[in-house]
Amino acid sequence: MPKIIDLTATIGDPRLPIISFFPRITLEQFNVHEIHGRSNTKISMPIHVGTHVDSPYHFFREGMTVDELPLETLIGEAVRLDLREVAKANTAIVLEDVRKVAKLHKIDLKNRIGVLQKGLFQGQLLYRESLPG
Repeated sequence: MPKIIDLTATIGDPRLPIISFFPRITLEQFNVHEIHGRSNTKISMPIHVGTHVDSPYHFFREGMTVDELPLETLIGEAVRLDLREVAKANTAIVLEDVRKVAKLHKIDLKNRIGVLQKGLFQGQLLYRESLPG
């Protein structure tokens, strides 16, 4: 059986970068066990904080939204691509950058899911205000 790795970053993890032009994550508990017999919390956050999938619609008006993506495209053998060496402030990461890193590190991308490491989770100051694409 293949090994399954959870890539989820916990909401509120202090290692997640704070992006000045994004609203802050807020958690508001409105049910508690002691009073209501259950727990419930309201969460408010931008969709581009923490672990997420960019749907084609994020960049293309006619692209699929995340609920339209076939689940099969999100589950499978994956490879981490460390793009920190090519990520630059205010510059899009393009397919050629991905191919360059894969070739440099002899990574076969065929039929694999690319997990892009851009350095944002480490909170490099460069990317806090000037995000690579």
